[in-house]
Amino acid sequence: MRKEENAIGNVTLVYWIEIFRRDMEERVKGKLKWFSSVKGYGFITLDGSDYFVHHSELKNDEEFLEGDMCAFEIKQTEKGFSAINVTKIKE
Repeated sequence: MRKEENAIGNVTLVYWIEIFRRDMEERVKGKLKWFSSVKGYGFITLDGSDYFVHHSELKNDEEFLEGDMCAFEIKQTEKGFSAINVTKIKE
């Protein structure tokens, strides 16, 4: 790989992309903002940002209700960021 010179110094752009990618694969916790079983999707909120979640990403065949705490991974898609591998956090 070729190193890129940037404003930060002798750090490769590839290095920063790899750090971002690794961080995105970690599980985070958020709250189910709303979900429509009729439409098959909803949104999870985390630190003021909303993440799209498709019904196929809800794991363990659990019922998810508005306000439920969830653990999930963030994936970048063509349309933005989505929540994947979503599991309900039991309190």
